[in-house]
Amino acid sequence: MSVVAKDSHAGLAALGVPLSLEPMEARLATDLPGDSGWQFEPKWDGFRCLAYRAGDEVEIKAKSGKSLSRFFPEVVANRAMPDLGDAA
Repeated sequence: MSVVAKDSHAGLAALGVPLSLEPMEARLATDLPGDSGWQFEPKWDGFRCLAYRAGDEVEIKAKSGKSLSRFFPEVVANRAMPDLGDAA
């Protein structure tokens, strides 16, 4: 897999998913939900991003819309990324 050059998203455009989506952010709350089915994890400082893949084309985008692929070449090169097909 190769890192995608900026604004070169030919295969990714065919995904039908906007590349401008923003990652979810935690919300401040005074109380945690008490009903069953909830799981919680600590908030760690770091990158918040979304990864997109179409065949061998991979793009990792920050909340700002900037590419983070160059910071994570091992993720871009990982052929074990799941192919979710038509999961949407």
